[in-house]
Amino acid sequence: MSIVNEPPESRRPSLLSLFRNRSTWSASYRPRVSLSVLQVYHSNMLRTLFFVLLLSSGVLAQDLSWLTGHWANDNTEEVWSEFRGGNLMGYNRQFKAESVVFFEHLRIERSGAKIVYQACPLGKSWTPFELVETNTRQAVFQNLQHDFPQRLDYRRVGNRLLVTISGEGQESASWEFQLKSLP
Repeated sequence: MSIVNEPPESRRPSLLSLFRNRSTWSASYRPRVSLSVLQVYHSNMLRTLFFVLLLSSGVLAQDLSWLTGHWANDNTEEVWSEFRGGNLMGYNRQFKAESVVFFEHLRIERSGAKIVYQACPLGKSWTPFELVETNTRQAVFQNLQHDFPQRLDYRRVGNRLLVTISGEGQESASWEFQLKSLP
């Protein structure tokens, strides 16, 4: 900070005492901070505050909103809600002759410093898969302690969603979905 109209060295109060006792400032010796210093300070402060607010509001570090929508093929559908309340919620169900033969509840959320995909097949217990790779249209989740699947690969190509599940020593399975609608 630069101080304009400084008193002689012998009479100059310390910077700390000036800010503690502002009522003693005289018009001729009042410290003035240059505008450019304030602008940089406030600009950096606002950027930091914005970043902290984003993290504290639960916004996912990686933008996975491209998953949002109703995705379907002939015998399976997967639906992902809009991002709200710090997570994405979804479900998957598979049909055979108009009967549901499989379903699972899904969610993607922040858990500490990690992004976690949670799956609850057939309404039983939740299984976590940690986000290990992401870009603007792909997300890979992994849980090497799980029997199968150990890896979930979601990839969006235009209005198609490609999902592959795989595990060590197991045959992988893939689905291709078309976007039917957005919420």
